[in-house]
Amino acid sequence: MIAQEKVVCVNIIADMEINYLGGKSFRLKNKNVTLLIDPSNGKEKADVVVYSDERSVKPAIVSVVRSEVFEVNSEGEYEIGGVGIIADKFGEHRVSYVFMDGVRVGHLLASNEKLSDKQVEKLNDCDVILVDATCSNEFIGSLEPYIFIPMGVKDEVERFLSENKFATVVRDLDKAKLDQDSLPDETQVWVLNA
Repeated sequence: MIAQEKVVCVNIIADMEINYLGGKSFRLKNKNVTLLIDPSNGKEKADVVVYSDERSVKPAIVSVVRSEVFEVNSEGEYEIGGVGIIADKFGEHRVSYVFMDGVRVGHLLASNEKLSDKQVEKLNDCDVILVDATCSNEFIGSLEPYIFIPMGVKDEVERFLSENKFATVVRDLDKAKLDQDSLPDETQVWVLNA
């Protein structure tokens, strides 16, 4: 049976905001902290910058609130302004987990590596997974967040949607506003505009 896409309106008042900046870059923001994941240029301002790999271009980022930008560019656990960050090795990249305003967000790039049971368990603890649209169906099929937000060019995102047959796809969002109480009951895909 082929799943039908449902059109859903999302109008949530929440403190945490996720913006897709294109490529593999995202901005997560609440009242206290602005965090960038893999920024591609120095146009954005942030208090924390998280890099998924050593090869990431590291543009000069200006801090929003702090005296200087805090960079997460190696594995470990961090806490900045009440936001928890864990960076774990995964193949040639790092999986980043961000805990902000009661919402757990994972950032996952495609890899030739297979997810270990522990990694699947950790990712399944995430409410939202920012996922590379080139990840395989098998890879995606092992994960069960409330929300997938794909990253990639339009053709990659469309292929991701058609190959994975999600029941609910929310398209053309400029940003996602979330809190623990606003998460859907079943897995949805939210496609954010860059």
